Amino acid sequence: MSNFVIGLMGMVIMILMILIGIPVFVSLAIVSIIGMWLVGGLDFMLIQFTTGPFNISASYQFAVIPLFVLMGMFAGESKIGEWAYEGFKRWIGKKRGGLLIATVAGNAVFGACSGMSTAGTAVFAKIAFPQLKQVGYQESFSLACLVASGSLSSLIPPSMPILLFSILTGVSIGQAFIAGIGPGILMVIIYSILIYAYAIFRPSYFPIVKVKYHVKDKIKGFILMIPILGLFTIVIGGIYAGIFTPTVGGAVGSVTALLFALISGTQFKRIYESLWDSVKAIGRIFPIIMSAIMYSRFIAVTELPQVIGDYILRFEIPKFYIYLLSMGFYLIIGCFMDVPSIIFITSPIVFPLLTQIGYDPLVVVIAYVFMAETGGLTPPFGLGVFFLSSLLNIPSIVIFRNIWIFVGANLLIIILIGLIPEIVTLLPRLLY
Repeated sequence: MSNFVIGLMGMVIMILMILIGIPVFVSLAIVSIIGMWLVGGLDFMLIQFTTGPFNISASYQFAVIPLFVLMGMFAGESKIGEWAYEGFKRWIGKKRGGLLIATVAGNAVFGACSGMSTAGTAVFAKIAFPQLKQVGYQESFSLACLVASGSLSSLIPPSMPILLFSILTGVSIGQAFIAGIGPGILMVIIYSILIYAYAIFRPSYFPIVKVKYHVKDKIKGFILMIPILGLFTIVIGGIYAGIFTPTVGGAVGSVTALLFALISGTQFKRIYESLWDSVKAIGRIFPIIMSAIMYSRFIAVTELPQVIGDYILRFEIPKFYIYLLSMGFYLIIGCFMDVPSIIFITSPIVFPLLTQIGYDPLVVVIAYVFMAETGGLTPPFGLGVFFLSSLLNIPSIVIFRNIWIFVGANLLIIILIGLIPEIVTLLPRLLY
Protein backbone atom coordinates (compact mmCIF):
# COMPACT_ATOMS: atom_id res chain seq x y z
CA MET A 1 0.00 0.00 0.00
CA SER A 2 1.48 3.37 -1.07
CA ASN A 3 2.04 6.26 1.31
CA PHE A 4 -0.53 8.31 -0.62
CA VAL A 5 -3.26 5.71 -0.01
CA ILE A 6 -2.30 5.49 3.68
CA GLY A 7 -2.55 9.29 3.99
CA LEU A 8 -5.90 9.41 2.18
CA MET A 9 -7.38 6.59 4.25
CA GLY A 10 -6.08 8.21 7.43
CA MET A 11 -7.78 11.51 6.58
CA VAL A 12 -11.13 9.79 5.82
CA ILE A 13 -11.01 7.64 8.96
CA MET A 14 -10.12 10.65 11.10
CA ILE A 15 -13.13 12.62 9.80
CA LEU A 16 -15.45 9.65 10.37
CA MET A 17 -14.17 9.26 13.94
CA ILE A 18 -14.92 12.91 14.68
CA LEU A 19 -18.40 12.65 13.13
CA ILE A 20 -19.36 9.74 15.38
CA GLY A 21 -18.36 11.75 18.45
CA ILE A 22 -14.76 10.78 19.24
CA PRO A 23 -12.85 13.85 20.56
CA VAL A 24 -10.79 15.69 17.95
CA PHE A 25 -7.42 15.24 19.67
CA VAL A 26 -8.03 11.49 20.18
CA SER A 27 -8.99 11.05 16.51
CA LEU A 28 -5.91 12.95 15.31
CA ALA A 29 -3.58 11.06 17.65
CA ILE A 30 -4.89 7.58 16.76
CA VAL A 31 -4.69 8.22 13.02
CA SER A 32 -1.18 9.70 13.39
CA ILE A 33 0.13 6.76 15.44
CA ILE A 34 -1.25 4.07 13.14
CA GLY A 35 -0.37 6.04 10.01
CA MET A 36 3.25 6.60 10.99
CA TRP A 37 3.54 2.95 11.96
CA LEU A 38 2.32 1.90 8.50
CA VAL A 39 4.52 4.43 6.68
CA GLY A 40 7.83 4.08 8.55
CA GLY A 41 7.52 1.12 10.85
CA LEU A 42 7.38 0.76 14.62
CA ASP A 43 10.75 2.41 15.35
CA PHE A 44 9.89 5.46 13.22
CA MET A 45 6.54 5.88 15.00
CA LEU A 46 8.09 5.54 18.47
CA ILE A 47 10.78 8.12 17.68
CA GLN A 48 8.18 10.59 16.41
CA PHE A 49 5.88 10.16 19.40
CA THR A 50 8.60 10.25 22.06
CA THR A 51 10.40 13.38 20.85
CA GLY A 52 7.56 15.21 19.05
CA PRO A 53 5.13 15.95 21.94
CA PHE A 54 8.03 17.01 24.22
CA ASN A 55 9.49 19.40 21.61
CA ILE A 56 6.04 20.85 20.93
CA SER A 57 5.16 21.43 24.60
CA ALA A 58 8.61 22.89 25.34
CA SER A 59 8.53 25.28 22.37
CA TYR A 60 8.61 28.97 23.34
CA GLN A 61 6.34 30.00 20.45
CA PHE A 62 3.35 28.19 21.96
CA ALA A 63 3.47 30.42 25.05
CA VAL A 64 1.72 33.05 22.94
CA ILE A 65 -1.54 31.06 22.99
CA PRO A 66 -2.34 31.09 26.75
CA LEU A 67 -1.33 34.74 26.97
CA PHE A 68 -3.76 35.85 24.24
CA VAL A 69 -6.47 33.63 25.73
CA LEU A 70 -5.93 35.35 29.07
CA MET A 71 -6.03 38.78 27.46
CA GLY A 72 -9.37 37.97 25.85
CA MET A 73 -10.80 36.72 29.14
CA PHE A 74 -9.75 39.86 31.02
CA ALA A 75 -11.08 42.08 28.21
CA GLY A 76 -14.43 40.32 28.34
CA GLU A 77 -14.73 41.01 32.06
CA SER A 78 -13.84 44.68 31.71
CA LYS A 79 -16.18 47.34 30.37
CA ILE A 80 -14.14 48.24 27.29
CA GLY A 81 -16.65 46.50 25.01
CA GLU A 82 -19.47 48.49 26.59
CA TRP A 83 -17.45 51.70 26.28
CA ALA A 84 -16.76 51.04 22.58
CA TYR A 85 -20.44 50.42 21.85
CA GLU A 86 -21.49 53.52 23.77
CA GLY A 87 -18.91 55.60 21.89
CA PHE A 88 -20.17 54.52 18.46
CA LYS A 89 -23.78 54.84 19.59
CA ARG A 90 -23.29 58.51 20.45
CA TRP A 91 -21.98 59.21 16.95
CA ILE A 92 -24.32 57.14 14.74
CA GLY A 93 -27.03 55.77 17.06
CA LYS A 94 -29.62 58.40 16.07
CA LYS A 95 -29.61 57.35 12.41
CA ARG A 96 -32.10 54.76 11.23
CA GLY A 97 -30.31 51.44 11.71
CA GLY A 98 -27.54 53.26 13.60
CA LEU A 99 -27.68 51.05 16.68
CA LEU A 100 -26.95 47.97 14.57
CA ILE A 101 -24.14 49.73 12.73
CA ALA A 102 -22.76 50.70 16.15
CA THR A 103 -22.97 47.01 17.11
CA VAL A 104 -20.95 46.01 14.04
CA ALA A 105 -18.35 48.75 14.60
CA GLY A 106 -18.18 48.00 18.32
CA ASN A 107 -17.61 44.31 17.59
CA ALA A 108 -14.77 45.23 15.23
CA VAL A 109 -13.08 47.35 17.87
CA PHE A 110 -13.72 44.80 20.62
CA GLY A 111 -12.14 42.17 18.36
CA ALA A 112 -8.86 44.00 18.95
CA CYS A 113 -8.69 42.40 22.37
CA SER A 114 -11.06 39.40 22.45
CA GLY A 115 -9.68 37.15 19.69
CA MET A 116 -12.69 34.78 19.43
CA SER A 117 -16.09 35.27 17.83
CA THR A 118 -17.93 33.73 20.79
CA ALA A 119 -16.43 36.38 23.09
CA GLY A 120 -17.69 39.22 20.86
CA THR A 121 -21.11 37.59 20.54
CA ALA A 122 -21.42 37.09 24.31
CA VAL A 123 -20.38 40.65 25.19
CA PHE A 124 -22.68 42.38 22.69
CA ALA A 125 -25.59 40.06 23.43
CA LYS A 126 -25.40 41.47 26.95
CA ILE A 127 -24.70 45.08 25.95
CA ALA A 128 -26.47 45.79 22.67
CA PHE A 129 -29.42 43.41 22.42
CA PRO A 130 -31.40 44.78 25.40
CA GLN A 131 -31.12 48.29 23.94
CA LEU A 132 -32.10 47.11 20.45
CA LYS A 133 -35.11 45.32 21.90
CA GLN A 134 -36.13 48.29 24.03
CA VAL A 135 -36.03 50.71 21.08
CA GLY A 136 -38.04 48.31 18.90
CA TYR A 137 -35.55 46.99 16.33
CA GLN A 138 -36.78 43.88 14.51
CA GLU A 139 -35.67 40.94 16.66
CA SER A 140 -34.65 38.35 14.05
CA PHE A 141 -32.60 40.79 11.95
CA SER A 142 -30.93 42.23 15.05
CA LEU A 143 -29.95 38.80 16.36
CA ALA A 144 -28.63 37.73 12.95
CA CYS A 145 -26.53 40.90 12.74
CA LEU A 146 -25.26 40.42 16.29
CA VAL A 147 -24.00 36.85 15.76
CA ALA A 148 -22.60 37.61 12.30
CA SER A 149 -20.67 40.66 13.47
CA GLY A 150 -19.16 38.54 16.24
CA SER A 151 -17.06 36.94 13.48
CA LEU A 152 -15.09 40.18 13.31
CA SER A 153 -13.21 39.07 16.42
CA SER A 154 -11.68 36.27 14.31
CA LEU A 155 -10.38 38.75 11.72
CA ILE A 156 -9.37 41.84 13.64
CA PRO A 157 -6.02 41.19 15.37
CA PRO A 158 -5.09 39.68 17.69
CA SER A 159 -7.24 36.79 16.44
CA MET A 160 -6.97 33.36 18.08
CA PRO A 161 -7.92 31.39 14.92
CA ILE A 162 -5.35 33.35 12.86
CA LEU A 163 -2.78 32.76 15.60
CA LEU A 164 -3.41 28.99 15.61
CA PHE A 165 -3.37 28.76 11.80
CA SER A 166 -0.11 30.72 11.67
CA ILE A 167 1.60 28.49 14.23
CA LEU A 168 0.54 25.30 12.44
CA THR A 169 1.56 26.51 8.98
CA GLY A 170 4.66 28.55 9.82
CA VAL A 171 3.23 31.85 8.53
CA SER A 172 4.50 34.98 10.30
CA ILE A 173 2.10 35.74 13.17
CA GLY A 174 2.71 39.49 12.91
CA GLN A 175 2.02 39.58 9.16
CA ALA A 176 -1.05 37.35 9.52
CA PHE A 177 -2.46 39.65 12.22
CA ILE A 178 -1.99 42.70 9.99
CA ALA A 179 -3.48 40.79 7.03
CA GLY A 180 -6.80 40.43 8.87
CA ILE A 181 -7.32 44.19 9.18
CA GLY A 182 -8.23 44.80 5.50
CA PRO A 183 -10.95 42.10 5.29
CA GLY A 184 -12.19 43.16 8.73
CA ILE A 185 -12.66 46.77 7.60
CA LEU A 186 -14.30 45.55 4.36
CA MET A 187 -16.69 43.45 6.43
CA VAL A 188 -17.66 46.44 8.58
CA ILE A 189 -18.29 48.56 5.45
CA ILE A 190 -20.40 45.91 3.68
CA TYR A 191 -22.43 45.12 6.81
CA SER A 192 -23.05 48.84 7.41
CA ILE A 193 -24.18 49.37 3.79
CA LEU A 194 -26.42 46.31 4.09
CA ILE A 195 -28.04 47.60 7.28
CA TYR A 196 -28.48 51.09 5.84
CA ALA A 197 -30.05 49.70 2.64
CA TYR A 198 -32.36 47.47 4.64
CA ALA A 199 -33.37 50.46 6.75
CA ILE A 200 -34.47 52.28 3.58
CA PHE A 201 -36.63 49.41 2.31
CA ARG A 202 -37.82 48.20 5.71
CA PRO A 203 -37.98 51.32 7.91
CA SER A 204 -40.33 49.58 10.35
CA TYR A 205 -37.43 47.27 11.29
CA PHE A 206 -35.31 50.18 12.54
CA PRO A 207 -37.12 52.87 14.59
CA ILE A 208 -35.30 56.18 14.96
CA VAL A 209 -33.82 56.66 18.43
CA LYS A 210 -35.24 59.82 19.97
CA VAL A 211 -32.17 60.87 21.92
CA LYS A 212 -30.12 64.00 21.40
CA TYR A 213 -26.35 63.80 21.62
CA HIS A 214 -24.60 67.16 21.87
CA VAL A 215 -21.04 67.80 20.76
CA LYS A 216 -19.85 67.31 24.34
CA ASP A 217 -21.53 63.88 24.43
CA LYS A 218 -19.86 62.85 21.18
CA ILE A 219 -16.47 63.95 22.44
CA LYS A 220 -17.04 61.83 25.55
CA GLY A 221 -18.04 58.97 23.24
CA PHE A 222 -14.69 59.23 21.48
CA ILE A 223 -12.90 59.26 24.84
CA LEU A 224 -14.72 56.04 25.79
CA MET A 225 -13.08 54.30 22.81
CA ILE A 226 -9.54 55.32 23.78
CA PRO A 227 -8.87 52.36 26.16
CA ILE A 228 -9.70 49.67 23.61
CA LEU A 229 -7.89 51.51 20.80
CA GLY A 230 -4.94 51.95 23.16
CA LEU A 231 -4.85 48.20 23.88
CA PHE A 232 -4.83 47.45 20.15
CA THR A 233 -2.08 50.01 19.53
CA ILE A 234 0.09 48.69 22.36
CA VAL A 235 -0.14 45.02 21.33
CA ILE A 236 -0.23 45.14 17.52
CA GLY A 237 1.86 48.31 17.27
CA GLY A 238 4.51 46.82 19.54
CA ILE A 239 4.66 43.60 17.52
CA TYR A 240 4.79 45.44 14.19
CA ALA A 241 7.43 47.93 15.37
CA GLY A 242 9.63 45.08 16.60
CA ILE A 243 9.54 46.33 20.19
CA PHE A 244 8.53 42.86 21.36
CA THR A 245 7.64 39.43 19.98
CA PRO A 246 4.02 38.18 19.71
CA THR A 247 4.55 36.20 22.93
CA VAL A 248 5.66 39.28 24.87
CA GLY A 249 2.85 41.19 23.17
CA GLY A 250 0.37 38.71 24.62
CA ALA A 251 1.85 39.24 28.08
CA VAL A 252 1.72 43.03 27.75
CA GLY A 253 -1.85 42.83 26.44
CA SER A 254 -2.92 40.59 29.33
CA VAL A 255 -1.54 42.98 31.94
CA THR A 256 -3.12 45.98 30.17
CA ALA A 257 -6.51 44.23 29.92
CA LEU A 258 -6.26 43.30 33.61
CA LEU A 259 -5.64 46.95 34.52
CA PHE A 260 -8.68 48.02 32.46
CA ALA A 261 -10.78 45.36 34.23
CA LEU A 262 -9.69 46.65 37.65
CA ILE A 263 -10.23 50.29 36.68
CA SER A 264 -13.72 49.54 35.35
CA GLY A 265 -14.69 48.02 38.70
CA THR A 266 -14.55 44.30 37.94
CA GLN A 267 -14.74 42.24 41.12
CA PHE A 268 -11.74 40.12 42.13
CA LYS A 269 -13.99 37.07 42.07
CA ARG A 270 -14.67 37.61 38.35
CA ILE A 271 -10.94 38.09 37.68
CA TYR A 272 -10.20 34.80 39.45
CA GLU A 273 -12.91 33.09 37.39
CA SER A 274 -11.34 34.54 34.23
CA LEU A 275 -7.99 33.05 35.23
CA TRP A 276 -9.59 29.66 35.84
CA ASP A 277 -11.55 29.84 32.55
CA SER A 278 -8.27 30.57 30.76
CA VAL A 279 -6.66 27.51 32.34
CA LYS A 280 -9.57 25.32 31.25
CA ALA A 281 -9.52 26.75 27.72
CA ILE A 282 -5.78 26.18 27.39
CA GLY A 283 -6.21 22.65 28.77
CA ARG A 284 -8.67 21.95 25.96
CA ILE A 285 -6.54 23.54 23.23
CA PHE A 286 -3.06 22.13 23.90
CA PRO A 287 -3.86 18.40 23.51
CA ILE A 288 -5.44 19.25 20.16
CA ILE A 289 -2.40 21.30 19.13
CA MET A 290 0.04 18.49 19.93
CA SER A 291 -2.02 15.84 18.17
CA ALA A 292 -2.65 18.19 15.22
CA ILE A 293 1.07 18.82 14.72
CA MET A 294 1.77 15.07 14.83
CA TYR A 295 -1.03 14.60 12.30
CA SER A 296 0.58 17.30 10.11
CA ARG A 297 3.87 15.39 10.25
CA PHE A 298 2.09 12.19 9.24
CA ILE A 299 0.41 13.93 6.28
CA ALA A 300 3.73 15.49 5.25
CA VAL A 301 5.44 12.07 5.28
CA THR A 302 2.75 10.63 2.99
CA GLU A 303 3.16 13.62 0.58
CA LEU A 304 -0.62 13.67 0.23
CA PRO A 305 -0.93 17.46 -0.35
CA GLN A 306 1.78 17.48 -3.03
CA VAL A 307 0.24 14.52 -4.89
CA ILE A 308 -3.23 16.09 -4.82
CA GLY A 309 -1.79 19.43 -5.97
CA ASP A 310 0.14 17.87 -8.83
CA TYR A 311 -2.96 15.93 -9.90
CA ILE A 312 -5.11 19.07 -9.95
CA LEU A 313 -2.46 21.04 -11.87
CA ARG A 314 -2.53 18.47 -14.68
CA PHE A 315 -6.08 19.49 -15.55
CA GLU A 316 -5.12 23.19 -15.72
CA ILE A 317 -8.19 24.20 -13.70
CA PRO A 318 -8.18 27.96 -13.01
CA LYS A 319 -6.91 28.48 -9.49
CA PHE A 320 -9.91 30.67 -8.62
CA TYR A 321 -12.25 27.70 -9.20
CA ILE A 322 -10.11 25.55 -6.89
CA TYR A 323 -10.25 28.38 -4.35
CA LEU A 324 -14.07 28.48 -4.54
CA LEU A 325 -14.31 24.70 -4.24
CA SER A 326 -12.16 24.67 -1.11
CA MET A 327 -14.21 27.55 0.34
CA GLY A 328 -17.38 25.52 -0.22
CA PHE A 329 -15.78 22.63 1.66
CA TYR A 330 -15.00 24.93 4.57
CA LEU A 331 -18.53 26.30 4.55
CA ILE A 332 -19.94 22.78 4.91
CA ILE A 333 -17.65 21.55 7.70
CA GLY A 334 -17.99 24.90 9.46
CA CYS A 335 -21.65 24.06 10.03
CA PHE A 336 -20.85 21.35 12.56
CA MET A 337 -17.30 22.01 13.80
CA ASP A 338 -15.76 24.87 15.77
CA VAL A 339 -13.10 26.99 14.07
CA PRO A 340 -10.02 25.70 15.98
CA SER A 341 -10.96 22.07 15.22
CA ILE A 342 -11.38 22.89 11.53
CA ILE A 343 -7.98 24.57 11.45
CA PHE A 344 -6.24 21.64 13.15
CA ILE A 345 -7.87 19.03 10.92
CA THR A 346 -7.67 20.66 7.50
CA SER A 347 -4.58 22.90 7.49
CA PRO A 348 -2.12 20.07 6.64
CA ILE A 349 -4.06 19.42 3.40
CA VAL A 350 -5.63 22.66 2.21
CA PHE A 351 -2.83 25.09 3.03
CA PRO A 352 -0.15 23.37 0.91
CA LEU A 353 -2.71 22.80 -1.85
CA LEU A 354 -3.66 26.45 -2.34
CA THR A 355 -0.14 27.77 -1.88
CA GLN A 356 1.09 25.22 -4.43
CA ILE A 357 -1.30 26.56 -7.09
CA GLY A 358 -0.16 30.15 -6.51
CA TYR A 359 -2.14 31.75 -3.67
CA ASP A 360 -0.32 33.88 -1.12
CA PRO A 361 -0.09 32.09 2.27
CA LEU A 362 -1.64 35.12 4.00
CA VAL A 363 -4.66 34.98 1.67
CA VAL A 364 -5.12 31.29 2.45
CA VAL A 365 -4.96 31.86 6.22
CA ILE A 366 -7.45 34.74 6.25
CA ALA A 367 -9.86 33.19 3.74
CA TYR A 368 -10.05 29.87 5.58
CA VAL A 369 -10.52 31.45 9.00
CA PHE A 370 -13.26 33.70 7.62
CA MET A 371 -14.99 30.86 5.78
CA ALA A 372 -14.93 28.59 8.83
CA GLU A 373 -16.59 31.39 10.82
CA THR A 374 -19.22 31.77 8.10
CA GLY A 375 -19.98 28.05 8.33
CA GLY A 376 -20.82 28.62 11.99
CA LEU A 377 -23.70 30.85 10.91
CA THR A 378 -25.46 28.51 8.48
CA PRO A 379 -28.18 25.96 9.24
CA PRO A 380 -28.73 23.22 10.17
CA PHE A 381 -25.70 23.15 12.51
CA GLY A 382 -24.69 26.80 12.82
CA LEU A 383 -22.68 26.63 16.05
CA GLY A 384 -22.47 30.42 16.36
CA VAL A 385 -26.25 30.71 16.06
CA PHE A 386 -26.83 27.98 18.64
CA PHE A 387 -24.40 29.69 21.01
CA LEU A 388 -26.35 32.97 20.85
CA SER A 389 -29.65 31.08 21.04
CA SER A 390 -28.64 29.37 24.29
CA LEU A 391 -27.15 32.58 25.64
CA LEU A 392 -30.38 34.57 25.26
CA ASN A 393 -32.80 31.62 25.55
CA ILE A 394 -34.29 32.42 22.14
CA PRO A 395 -35.23 29.71 19.57
CA SER A 396 -32.48 29.34 16.96
CA ILE A 397 -35.05 29.46 14.15
CA VAL A 398 -35.66 33.13 15.00
CA ILE A 399 -31.99 33.91 14.23
CA PHE A 400 -31.83 31.64 11.16
CA ARG A 401 -34.70 33.56 9.47
CA ASN A 402 -32.43 36.49 8.62
CA ILE A 403 -28.95 34.99 8.90
CA TRP A 404 -28.79 34.35 5.14
CA ILE A 405 -28.54 38.08 4.52
CA PHE A 406 -25.22 38.21 6.35
CA VAL A 407 -24.01 34.83 5.05
CA GLY A 408 -24.52 36.24 1.54
CA ALA A 409 -22.44 39.29 2.47
CA ASN A 410 -19.68 37.00 3.80
CA LEU A 411 -19.66 34.97 0.60
CA LEU A 412 -19.29 38.20 -1.38
CA ILE A 413 -16.26 39.13 0.75
CA ILE A 414 -14.72 35.68 0.20
CA ILE A 415 -15.14 36.03 -3.57
CA LEU A 416 -13.57 39.50 -3.47
CA ILE A 417 -10.60 38.17 -1.48
CA GLY A 418 -10.05 35.45 -4.11
CA LEU A 419 -10.32 37.91 -6.99
CA ILE A 420 -8.42 40.77 -5.32
CA PRO A 421 -5.82 39.25 -2.96
CA GLU A 422 -4.48 42.76 -2.26
CA ILE A 423 -7.38 43.15 0.18
CA VAL A 424 -5.37 40.84 2.42
CA THR A 425 -1.78 41.39 1.31
CA LEU A 426 -1.60 45.17 0.84
CA LEU A 427 -1.20 46.18 4.48
CA PRO A 428 1.40 43.51 5.34
CA ARG A 429 3.42 44.49 2.28
CA LEU A 430 3.29 48.18 3.15
CA LEU A 431 4.12 47.70 6.81
CA TYR A 432 6.70 44.92 6.48
